[in-house]
Amino acid sequence: MKCKRRIFGRKAKETMKEERISQRVEIELPAHFSLKEDPRAWFEATVMNISSHGFCFRTEAKHNEVLGEKPVIRLVIGLSEKERVELNVQVAWSGKTSSYNSLVGGEILNPSGEDYQKILEFYTKLFRTKSGEKDDS
Repeated sequence: MKCKRRIFGRKAKETMKEERISQRVEIELPAHFSLKEDPRAWFEATVMNISSHGFCFRTEAKHNEVLGEKPVIRLVIGLSEKERVELNVQVAWSGKTSSYNSLVGGEILNPSGEDYQKILEFYTKLFRTKSGEKDDS
C-alpha cells in the first residue's frame, strides 16, 4: 500500500508538487518510535517509504490517542541487522486505515548530523538502484 496524503482534485496535485522535495522510494524497514514529550513509551512501526526529507510508516499505535496532535517523535529505523539511525521527526499527517491502526507521514527535523548522513546515503543508494542509475560510491 502506498502512502498518500488525503487531499483530492487539482488542489491535491498542486499540494503534492509543492510539498515533495525529493522522490519517495518504497521499502519495508523495521522501526519503533516514542513521543518526544514521553520517551518512555515506545511503539512498533514499519517504514513503508523514504525520501531524503521524510518517511511514511505504519504502526499499531492508535491514531487518535498517540498521533492525532501531530507530535514530534523520536524514530529509530533499522537499516540492517547491525545499523540503525535515530531521528527527530515531525508528524505531518496521520490517519486510520482498515489494515492497521495508523498510517503516518513525517518530516525529518534538523536534517544534519551522522544519522541523517547515514539515512541520506541509504536513500541515495536505494533510489539509484530502483531507478536503474549506476552507483558511483
